[in-house]
Formats: sequence, structure tokens, C-alpha cells
Amino acid sequence: MMDNNYKGKRFMALGISLVMLILSLQTAFAQTKKSKIPFLSSEMYSTPQTYSEEHKFEYVSADKPLVQEGFITLKDDYGKWITMKQVKPRSSEISIELDKITASKPDKDGYIEVTVPYSRKFHREVVSSDAAVTWIASGYYDIPAFMDAYTGNMLGIYHWWDYRPDEDYDPGVTTIEWNDKTYTIYDYKGNTKEMVYPERYEESSYVKGDLLYVMDGIEYYNHIFRIPKDYDGLTMVLLKSYPEKLAKAEYESGDEEYLYDKSGYKLLDPKLYYGVEVTAEDFYFVKISDYIKD
Repeated sequence: MMDNNYKGKRFMALGISLVMLILSLQTAFAQTKKSKIPFLSSEMYSTPQTYSEEHKFEYVSADKPLVQEGFITLKDDYGKWITMKQVKPRSSEISIELDKITASKPDKDGYIEVTVPYSRKFHREVVSSDAAVTWIASGYYDIPAFMDAYTGNMLGIYHWWDYRPDEDYDPGVTTIEWNDKTYTIYDYKGNTKEMVYPERYEESSYVKGDLLYVMDGIEYYNHIFRIPKDYDGLTMVLLKSYPEKLAKAEYESGDEEYLYDKSGYKLLDPKLYYGVEVTAEDFYFVKISDYIKD
């Protein structure tokens, strides 16, 4: 039979041990940083890194022209690249100039309409040592595209490739899912001025005794994006240059690999560039959302 006094002492010892264990756990808990405890980690509650942050986009001002150096080559009557002793392609470039970006008041669904008008001027130069020789010169360059800065997805634009006489094109529609939110972006064609396309190269001046021929033209574009009021990922992108390797990849592919609807593709997907690898450093970025005024 157990002594009652002994039982009391044993229970007291167990109680003291339990208290000491609790105090030890409290001390250890206090000394442990929150970031080491998964269920208290602040990382779980922070906004995930956006595509633009991950790839370190360097945004440029919408107030200055974006100049892209293009590629120019001679062609025969069948479109084949050729070279000629008397004729040398000299340069090709485009200049993108954004007009005033405006936004409407939110509608009943919380959407605003953001108008993004811009022009694309192009300039080409060819030098010829013999004015009697006929030739054809074509320039290769890009046009601006639009993307979502959160995910890196390209936005679907109005279907200009439908070639409708009345220009009543179907809108581009893109769904963006980001940070537990879903955004649906629409792109409609706005009114523009008449395009100016020259019929031929014009004699300009002389370069070291050879004739300099130039061609200048201008195109006008106007995108009307219908976006949620709280969406600020709308971004214009343009390649800084259109190098020979990209022009050659386009030339060799014909129209077979051209993606008219880029919606869903990531900005750096080689499929958008005929298989040529590109990096974020190759692009101009204009964050359109920064120019939206309330």
C-alpha cells in the first residue's frame, strides 16, 4: 500500500516539471523569429511578385518618341532577298509618338474606358550609284503591343486583320487572373486620321556622289481599352530594334507563323518572334495606367 505523503510529493514534483516545461516553451517561442514559423510568416500575406518586377522592367516616358531601328533589304519581283552592286540599303526606322491618354468615368459595372492614340512614322533610306537601275527595298519593323504587367500575358487587341471596310472590328478580349482577382480587358478600335503611304522612294540628296533615296510615311492607331477601375497593369511594349536575325526569321516563315491574336502568350515567348529569343532589356515599356487621371 502506497504512502499518501509520498503520493503528494510525487504529484507536486510532476506539477513543477510541467510548469518548467511551459515556461521553457514560452521562452523558446519568444526567441523564435516570426519568419521562421510558417503559420505566422509575413510572406504568406504579402502581394506576390509581378512579372514586371521579376523581369525588372525599365519604364520610359509616354511623352517622348520611342524610336526603333529596323532592318531594310533589297528584294526581287518575287519577294526574294537579293543584293545589288549599284544599290545599297542604308537605314530603316520607326518612331512611335503617343498622343494624350484619356479615361472615362467608371460605369455602373466599375469599368472605365482608356483611350490610347499613337502614330507610327517610318523612314527608310537607300543609296544608288546608278539612277537608271530599278530596285525594290522593303523595311522590317515592329508595331507596339499591349500586355499585362501582373502576369506578363499579352493582351488581345481589336481584330484589325479582318480587313473590314467599315473598320467595325471585333474587340480583343483577355482574362487576367492575379492575386485572387479576375480582370477582363477589352480592346476596341477608336477613330483615327488617314494613313499616309508613299508610292515610291524619292530622290533626296547625294551621299559621296551617290543618290540618296528616302521614303517617309505615317500610320495612326487608336485603342480604347475597357478595364476595371482598380486595374493598373495596362502596359505598352515595343522592341527597341528589329535586327536582321529577326527579320530573316520572319522572311523565312512567311505568314505561317505570324500570331495575330497574341492573347495568352507571355511577352518573352519565342513564338511571338518567329523562334528568336528575346529578353526584357530588348523592349521599351510604357505603363499606360500611370497616365490615367481620375
